[in-house]
Amino acid sequence: ADDLLDELEGMAAAEIRGKEREEEVGDIAGTARLIALGALHYWLLQTSPQKDMTFDPKESLSFTGNTGPYLQYTGARISSVLRKYDERRAAYAGGAFRAAALALPEEWEIVKALALFPEVVAQSARDLNPSVLAGSLYELCKSFSRYYQDHQILRNEDATLVVSRIALLRGVLQVLRNGLSLLGIPFLEAM
Repeated sequence: ADDLLDELEGMAAAEIRGKEREEEVGDIAGTARLIALGALHYWLLQTSPQKDMTFDPKESLSFTGNTGPYLQYTGARISSVLRKYDERRAAYAGGAFRAAALALPEEWEIVKALALFPEVVAQSARDLNPSVLAGSLYELCKSFSRYYQDHQILRNEDATLVVSRIALLRGVLQVLRNGLSLLGIPFLEAM
């Protein structure tokens, strides 16, 4: 297991360097270790206990697709947006959270996923099947990524819409943090 983690850690460090993210990450070795742990834990837990699996180290470290690093990267991306929001908070001082401002179908898809989180955790525990939780987190991250790609969060003239969307992001981040913690996957503020 130690050799496998060392191999994954080396591959993760190479990925960080390959994407030229050294400055954003800071501690490459420490971050690579957390990515490696996330990759291994998620790979083992995302498969239903009734199914066979074959571990693919390279695939497990992908920052896209159904992997631990993808979930970690989504958390880091949301954290980055929230840091930028905090830096520019004065620009949105006139805005206030309004649920009605979140009118897009994609926003309500995310809200529904957040609302279902307690039941997903309960089902995962009842069935002794962490893949239920892992799959739910993956679907949440996919929904968020599509939403983030298609809709402006901070670059919007409507301060109420910005504040409302930030509240949505904070909800996604909280559920992601809680879910990753339950799966034993380290959360990363930057990747």
